Amino acid sequence: MSDIGYPEGIVERELREHGVYASNTVGYSMSPLLRHHKDVAIIEPPSGILKKYDVALYPDGKGNYILHRVIAVRDGEYIIRGDNTFVKEHVPHSAVVGVLVAYNRGGKRHDCKELGYRMYSRFWCFIYPLRSLWRKVKFALARLKNKLFGKRKRDS
Repeated sequence: MSDIGYPEGIVERELREHGVYASNTVGYSMSPLLRHHKDVAIIEPPSGILKKYDVALYPDGKGNYILHRVIAVRDGEYIIRGDNTFVKEHVPHSAVVGVLVAYNRGGKRHDCKELGYRMYSRFWCFIYPLRSLWRKVKFALARLKNKLFGKRKRDS
């Protein structure tokens, strides 16, 4: 999961006091958009109900903050999934503490209102069924290979 690695409450305080929070991301769940320890996510407090394709920040109840994409908006909850994950999460609207407004990559700021970003987010969600199918095929082929040839031992 793409985590913002700080204790619960710190992010909310920064958002409340300064109106913005920026942090390197940790994890691979928002790959290829956000790269582990390389990109900086810029978060602002949500101004109302988020929309499909927004990237929400919310605490997981275990002391981590999760940054995943809204794939559907329902009455009282969001259906959320990381760009590089295959499990849907149900997150109450009230649990979301921030929304991704921009990210820095290689010293350059990319705004979430840019056409390129908006096209990426829609395309990435659109091809989800193909990505999911490819993942299943890849795992099935790996199982078949292991069944036919056995697991290879690594050289020491």
